Amino acid sequence: MVTFRTNYLFLLGSSTRLKQIWIIENPVLVDVANRHLDACRGIALPIVCRVLENKWVVTGEEIAKNYLNHFSLGFIFLESNLANGLLPMGGLVQKSLLLPMIGGVFLILRQIISYEKLNRRNVDLVLFWLLVSPLADSMTGMGHYSRSFIMVFPIALISGLGLELLWRKWRKISLIMMVLFAIESGKFVLDYFTYFPKYHAKYTHYEYKELMDYFKGVGEDKYSNIYVSNQHFDSKQYMFYLYYFGIDPSWYQKVENKDWHDEGNGWLRIARIGQWRFVALLPDVNGVPDDSLYVGSKAEISNLIIKEASQIGVSCRPSLAIEKNFYFPDGGDAFWIARIRRQSDCKLNPEQTPVL
Repeated sequence: MVTFRTNYLFLLGSSTRLKQIWIIENPVLVDVANRHLDACRGIALPIVCRVLENKWVVTGEEIAKNYLNHFSLGFIFLESNLANGLLPMGGLVQKSLLLPMIGGVFLILRQIISYEKLNRRNVDLVLFWLLVSPLADSMTGMGHYSRSFIMVFPIALISGLGLELLWRKWRKISLIMMVLFAIESGKFVLDYFTYFPKYHAKYTHYEYKELMDYFKGVGEDKYSNIYVSNQHFDSKQYMFYLYYFGIDPSWYQKVENKDWHDEGNGWLRIARIGQWRFVALLPDVNGVPDDSLYVGSKAEISNLIIKEASQIGVSCRPSLAIEKNFYFPDGGDAFWIARIRRQSDCKLNPEQTPVL
């Protein structure tokens, strides 16, 4: 019973995520289909327009385009966009596998066409794996590394066949390819542990460990509220709080001292856990209790300080004071922390227009 319930919840969550990212309900494609249908009416027969110019035909064309893009040289080897590549330098597999992969495809096609003696079961399995692996990702977009990574395995097997062909026919070329592959592999390992952690730390959510370690050190209970903004950061920040503070899942599920709401797109937003408040934007300081903390980007907190300064007298200092700055390993700004400490004789003038 427990297993059934767990599987049901997993499938329910998976279906929710699928509905958020798949292209079948993409309003842009629906609009394209409607424009095609509108242009067709009055020129062709109505039944022809309904059959050839509808949402499903347009969506099928988009899925086919996405599917074929998974087999392009740009996506597999040359893509520099980290969102589309599996490697830190971009791409799905290493560029040195290009020639062996071409050789592997040639070897498979030659053996299939000439009906040479071959373990067809293994070849059919590899080809089936390669052809099926991009299907799911094709229904969400042009190609995403985390949804198409299973293509790596058949590509590696086919490249191995190609390298074997090169070794048998052109040994010197195969040796050159092995050297190139060794160089690229070494660079990949080096970049993975040096360049990527330093210059792409934001993609690993580096800043949250530093932030939570700071609060564990100074003590979270000394603050009345801790506002964490996701204006420039990940929107599911409560997960980092739960993880780095080692919160017991059973306690979290039962505790009543938390607020959440349905965002209407399949996501649930956790707005508060205890004194931690996870917000889309940091609120104005007016009405926020003293000894509250703001956690956000440099730009967001700086704008709040400027806004408050424009609303108070020249003899008052802004109640927001920078308490701690966090930086990424490359020196870029991560989180800023500001604390609210008001002067008793200072009052905000909300009618005065702030200058940002």
